[in-house]
Parts: sequence; structure tokens; C-alpha cells
Amino acid sequence: MNVLDGKFPTNKYIKAICKKFIYELNHEEKLDYFFDYETADKIMNIMKLINFATGAVAGQSLYEACVGYQYFFVLNIFCWKRKDRPDKRRYEICLLWIARKNSKSVNSALIMVILMLLEPRYSEFYLCANTREQAKIVYNETKKLIESSPFILDKFDIKRDTITCKLNKNTLKALSSDYNTTDGLRVSAACIDEVGAAKDGGLIESMTSGMLSVQNRLLILISTSYPNTQNPFLEWTDYSKKVIDGVVEDEKLFAMLYSLDEKDEMTVENFMKANPLQSTLEDGKEYLESEYKKALEMGGAKLTSFKCKHLNIWLDGMIGEIYIPTEEVRKCRLHEPFSWCGRQVYIGIDLAMTTDNCSVAMITEEGGKVYANVWAFIPADRIEEKTRVEKVDYQAMIRNGNCFACGENVVDYGFIESFILGLEKRYGVVIMGIGFDRYNCLSTAQKLESSGYETIEIKQHSSVLHSPTKLLEELVLTQHFGYERNRLLEINFANARCLYDTNLNRYVNKKKSTGKIDMVASLINAMYLLEKDRLQEDFVVQVF
Repeated sequence: MNVLDGKFPTNKYIKAICKKFIYELNHEEKLDYFFDYETADKIMNIMKLINFATGAVAGQSLYEACVGYQYFFVLNIFCWKRKDRPDKRRYEICLLWIARKNSKSVNSALIMVILMLLEPRYSEFYLCANTREQAKIVYNETKKLIESSPFILDKFDIKRDTITCKLNKNTLKALSSDYNTTDGLRVSAACIDEVGAAKDGGLIESMTSGMLSVQNRLLILISTSYPNTQNPFLEWTDYSKKVIDGVVEDEKLFAMLYSLDEKDEMTVENFMKANPLQSTLEDGKEYLESEYKKALEMGGAKLTSFKCKHLNIWLDGMIGEIYIPTEEVRKCRLHEPFSWCGRQVYIGIDLAMTTDNCSVAMITEEGGKVYANVWAFIPADRIEEKTRVEKVDYQAMIRNGNCFACGENVVDYGFIESFILGLEKRYGVVIMGIGFDRYNCLSTAQKLESSGYETIEIKQHSSVLHSPTKLLEELVLTQHFGYERNRLLEINFANARCLYDTNLNRYVNKKKSTGKIDMVASLINAMYLLEKDRLQEDFVVQVF
């Protein structure tokens, strides 16, 4: 409640999961899950037996000295259970994205001690990182907690490379990213630290594959940001944001994402959003303010390091900003079907490589409001692969009518052409123009033109796309835009990122976006045609 009451500065994602937590506690009868208070009591009692080893709180129990966000993370992981299988936990993948100096190593160590004490006999737990030295950091932190806690010390056998719980023979080991050596492991749970520094997702995949036969599998991913936007943790944080926003449904994922909100000013108060521990300390603000002043004075690498490590900002040259917040897009979702019959419409096409997603958008204007219907097209034989890689349930999108599987390993352009040619009959509309990007679309445009439609090439340059990009944003933010329920379109908006060119023209950039945005691209192409006709209608020639 302190978060929702504004007593602690937090970003919109932390507020959202806190709000969800309270709602679910008060409405368990509507859920497939329940909060296990008995397990919560066990964890509290364990925390009373574990002492901090170092720092200002050395000698105090974790129960006394941990702060709210640490309790919240641990209790959500362990205490939500399935009603149909009360011995099975709800969450299988948990993320903690947090700035430095916020005790993330202690969090990992605490979770590992709880697992070793509570999980079934002979369970195997792993602390992983990109290098063995990194993995050893959390491993050594776990050793320190145990060795500083006389009430539990005799329950563990601590060796250089393995910690064994004597009560049940559960083991904890440290592993590096040499994940080829992990084949054959039966992983009950794994914590991977500093995932933002990983070159690829190999270690994640290796740990996940080792959990296939485990009932209560648990993968914990922890990291701060890095000056590198090509890493698996960024993909997971972007996916988690979509889950928290309600764009994607995933009841097995829990994420706590500490960072500044979009367009936050660089103030010490906002810095606290990425630093939940520092915000509770007397000198926390003073420490961050001092570090920021030094970073500003020194600039260069020092400023980059401060933004990454203390503010949790990903840096990699120019980083795209969110085009339109997902919550604003969803306000434009129509509650009743829109009647297209008799409307004059504009069609936008985004045809990618034949192995990638393509899209067609249809828009019309009525009473100053623009209505849209947008479809995606994917290769039929790549549905499973795309679902796994993009974490989008394409089978559900196909069932909902938002997506079509056509062709086999490549998209069938002929199917898309037939689809466009059938729009007038299917919806009772009149097509006023078809806008296209010449890349991969010249042949299709020629066929549509030979069928009697006016086709307009839209140069994919910021100077051309800036205006329709801005118009679409304004329509959405003022709720003068409407679309029928379309989860895939919402996901595309959530993926879309914008850049500015040297003339400060804003445009959606596919390379800087975090996933497929073809549906947004086709919408912008259609908006270009609408705006072009608006300008022609407004142009009046006076004769004297």
C-alpha cells in the first residue's frame, strides 16, 4: 500500500504489480491461484534465523533488516500456488531488474537458502553468470549468510564448490556460461546473475531445458542495465513489460522492473525509482546525488556508467523511445464492432521478406475519428518457431482473425494480393488508394494497379513518415482513433520504438524496436494517404 499511496517513488510497472497483488489477494475466489500464508510464515521464520554478514546491518536478521521490495519479491515467488495442485507454485520465471547497490546478491542468496531448506530431497540448485567469477559472487554471498547464522549453520555442509543441506541432501553449485557442460543436469531451480552482460541466451536455454522433468521449476533472472542493447535480458524485460501491461498473458512470469519512467527528468527523486533500497536509507539520496554530479562533471564513460548502473538505463548509441504507451493504445479499443459498409477506405501495406511478417491496414474517417482494421500474414510452417522466439501466441492470433498463415516456409504474396482484392466485397467498402513501400512490394503494387486500384509509393524516409507518424500518435492520445479487439496490433504498438533524424523528424524504426511492428508500419502508410487527401480537400483555389 505504501507504493500505491505514493510514500515510495516507483515507476508505473512496480505500481501495476502492487495493484495486481492487492486485487488478487482480495479476489482469490476469481482466480486459479491462492496465496499460501502457511508458506509465508515458514519464509518469515527462516529469515529470522539468517543474519546479514557484512555492511551496516551485519549481525541483524534478514527478517529485521530486509526492506519492502525484498519481502515482496520473495513472497510472490514462493507463496502463490495453484488451486488444482496446491503443491505447485504459480511462477516459474522471475525477473529482478534493479540498479546497483540494492542488495540483489543478498536477494539471490536468500532465495537459494529457502530452496535448499524447503524443496524435496536431492534437488539441485545452480547460481549462474557469464563468468565463473561472477557466479562465485552470489555463491560466496550465500556462504557468508549461512556462516553468519548460528541457528542454521549446522544444517549445511559448505565446501569450496558445493553447499549441501544435511536435512535433505539438496545441493547448490556455481556455474559459468560454459553451458555446454550443463547437459545432463537435473535443475530444480537456477538463478542467473548479470544477464544483461550475456552475449546470448544460451545459459538461459540450458538451465530451462534441465528443468523439464521438475514439478516446481524456477528460473530467476537478475541484472542491472549495461551499455549494450543486444542481450537476452533486455528481451526479457521488454516481454515482462508487455505482461504487466496486459498486452501478453503469462501467469507463470513475475517481474519487478526498477527504472525511471519514460521521459522522467533527471532528478534525485526520480533516481529513487531505480533504487528501492537506497530510497529507504538516510544517505541514499545524498549518495546518488553526489555520484550524479561527478558523472556530469566527468562526462563520457563516467556518465554512461552512472546511467546504466545507478539509473538502470540501457545505452547503445541512439536508443529508440516508446512510440505510444500501450495503455493509451488500449483506450482506443472499440467495445462494439464497427460498421464498414459504404465507407471510403485507405489501405496501407507493409511487405517484408517472404520469411517475415507482413501486414495490411484499412482505415476510414468519420466525424474526426479514424477507425482501423489491421491484419498480419506469416508463413504457415514457421508458426511454432515464431511463437517460441517472439513469445507471441500466433495460433491464438489466427483464431481471433488478426493473423493469417499463408504459404509454407515463406509468406504467399498471392494470398495477400487476393485478400486486398477481396476487401471491397467482404466489407462493402470503396478503396480510395493503396500505399506501399517499394521494398518487396513492386510486383504486388503492379498487380493491384492492373486491377484498377490507385497505388501510391510511400518513400520510407523520416522526412516523409514524420507527419503521418505524428498524426497517428495524436489521434491515439486524444482517443480519436478506434480499432476492434486486436491483441497482435497492441503487441506491435508495444514493440514500436521511435528515433529522431537530424531535423528532429520522429519516425518508427524497425531496427531499434523490440519486436515485430509491421502492423504499425502498415497503419502509418495508410495514415499517409488519409493525410494526403485531407490536405487536398483543404486546398481551395480562388478565382477573381
